[in-house]
Amino acid sequence: MAKQKYRWFVYPLNSETNASFARELPEENLLRDIFCYDGITRTLWECPINLLRFFWESRSSSINFQIFNVCGPSKRIAGRIRECTFLFNKKHLMKPKLRTKKAEPQPLTKT
Repeated sequence: MAKQKYRWFVYPLNSETNASFARELPEENLLRDIFCYDGITRTLWECPINLLRFFWESRSSSINFQIFNVCGPSKRIAGRIRECTFLFNKKHLMKPKLRTKKAEPQPLTKT
């Protein structure tokens, strides 16, 4: 069975996030008035998965967005795009926490 290919999109939730996407992505990746699976029309940025992971890992309180995808390389995508931000909440996709060294236990001594 062939591996499914997905196209990934980001939906900025504020103007600062939109400006960040505009700096990193070419203008032709901006898709206006796309009808999504949930019945809402959105303006989305098409984004390669590696850049999407970069945005996800570097998000802060001022960068806020939702992630969408569609299966297949088709140019006709209206109505099939679904929100999938939950995929990036998986443990293996989250930012790694810095590990701290555990203090070694001190040997017991008689006094």
